[in-house]
Amino acid sequence: MKLPFFTTLTILLLPATAVDSLANSQTPQTLADTLHIENVVINQRRTISPLSASSSTVSVVSRQMIENSSQSALLSALPAYVPGLFVTERGTTGFGVYTGAAGSITMRGVGASPNTQVLITIDGQPQFMGINGHPLPDALRSSDAEKVEVIRGPGSTIYGSNAMGGVINIVTRQPEEGIKTHAQASYGSYNTQKYLLDNSIRRGKFSSFVSVGHDRTDGHRPHSEFDLTSANLRLGYDISEHYTLSAGASVVSFTSTDPGTIQKPSTNDTLTADVLRVMSSISLRNSYDKVKGALNLFFNYGDHDLYYGWKSDDYSFGTSFHQSMNLFKGNTLTAGIDYNRYGGKASDSSKPAFGLDKFIDDAAGYVVMEQALARRFILNAGIRYDYNSHTHGEWVPQASIAYTPSQSSTVRFSVAKGYRNPTLRELYIFAPNDSLRPESMVNYELSYIFSKGRFRGEIGGYISKGSNIIETQFVNGIPRKSYNSGSFENIGLEVMASYRIAPRAGVSINYSYVYMDRPVLAAPRQMLNLTADYGVGRFSFRGNMQLVDHMYTRTGNAPATDTFNLVNLYAGFRATGWLDLYVRADNVLDQKYEMSYGYPMPGFTFTGGVKLNF
Repeated sequence: MKLPFFTTLTILLLPATAVDSLANSQTPQTLADTLHIENVVINQRRTISPLSASSSTVSVVSRQMIENSSQSALLSALPAYVPGLFVTERGTTGFGVYTGAAGSITMRGVGASPNTQVLITIDGQPQFMGINGHPLPDALRSSDAEKVEVIRGPGSTIYGSNAMGGVINIVTRQPEEGIKTHAQASYGSYNTQKYLLDNSIRRGKFSSFVSVGHDRTDGHRPHSEFDLTSANLRLGYDISEHYTLSAGASVVSFTSTDPGTIQKPSTNDTLTADVLRVMSSISLRNSYDKVKGALNLFFNYGDHDLYYGWKSDDYSFGTSFHQSMNLFKGNTLTAGIDYNRYGGKASDSSKPAFGLDKFIDDAAGYVVMEQALARRFILNAGIRYDYNSHTHGEWVPQASIAYTPSQSSTVRFSVAKGYRNPTLRELYIFAPNDSLRPESMVNYELSYIFSKGRFRGEIGGYISKGSNIIETQFVNGIPRKSYNSGSFENIGLEVMASYRIAPRAGVSINYSYVYMDRPVLAAPRQMLNLTADYGVGRFSFRGNMQLVDHMYTRTGNAPATDTFNLVNLYAGFRATGWLDLYVRADNVLDQKYEMSYGYPMPGFTFTGGVKLNF
């Protein structure tokens, strides 16, 4: 049964369990989650500014929201709180890789497989495979995130390539004072098991965070097993009042088995991929009254052994340096430089003549200026010049003007360009064309933010026009050549608001609609997320409903879409100050649906677990 057209005026409300922490936090939960918008600050990698001054539309998903999702995979926790963002799922846990993989990301109808048009960063540093140019969602764990800043729309002036449709910036865990340990274990349908142990320490000038996790499942279909182990370490040291040194490293290793499509299922476990991802970084931050900035170094490595004989080792490493300065009253100037080198080696045992060993260098400089005018207006303008060793130069501008008639409301209009350089995969593998040029997009946006008492809301509309889009020519189902010829125009509406019913009760809704003149995989035409929370005594209850309308599961000559309504329920009980028990039921309506064509999702599933806090 297809869903009716969703109402275009809806209300987004905060989860009740986040209310208490929000009241004492300076970190916004969404664009309008404080009473006075002027007092809200965000950290978009290198700039810190009021939300009213930001040239981008930003949603912030807090630590409390992430924990409320009960998801071990971070990307699965985001769509309920971010309008216009959709992430495909595969089963009870794990996204997988290669054929049958999930984890396709779309933002406002831009993105999808292979996830190269929405950039993911960790503490501002880009996270993508050096050859394929996209992140691996299974490497992003909920346990390691303090919050997630999501830029809806182009972020390329600050973030560079791949930030064409948006940016998902993961801010790593920030230890509180003292020593705290958390453990969690759960068991559910299809022998799905999840285990987590983490510890945080903050003593004087020193801080640390370490986590170890393990997920596994037999899968809801024959030959769909998934097994993952992760470890993460973060260290920090306050050198002085003005300088802080931090470093971190994480390792994720997983195996994923492809069950094949329902039309042509696999008969054994030979379609199994083995993946290892290693991510590391070091940062030196400075903070003075009028000058703030950081020097960052990062390194990513991946080893992938896929079925059909494919093997690759990819690398990405680079540095960034930026400084923000208050030159005079009402002014903030941010300037920075980036350098990134990425690439790797690949081979295919079924094609002995094939071999890849290439790297690409990318360097850029940018300047962003924010200026307050006449107490009610804020101008924001910036430009980036990016030089890529293959595609050469690209100019990336952005500009916005915000009007704040009161402390509780803001009207903002912005124009921004986004772009994406072709990946090594598109240039040299499968359907090669080494003359490909960068994709680009221009986004025009008008939004209104309002906050008064217990109510907070946002409504916005946008028009996105893309050009030079990379497409692939297929002959008898086989990719032959990639080329620049595509264009698109997306017109969208996003609405969200929040209302606190009581200290431990709340409801939340966000809605998005996008008209796409060309089909995009994993991009719903409409999406509605509703969350309700209620707490009484030692008990807490939470429910989430996600309505997805007209989502493309296949494009091309025979496009296919699916429409579904998912309802998930959660109940928790605090047995003692250090022990919590919980149960969770997903897809309680037992909907039959697909997120990838030929790969049906599981029906009703059940999970029970315990949480320990010391």
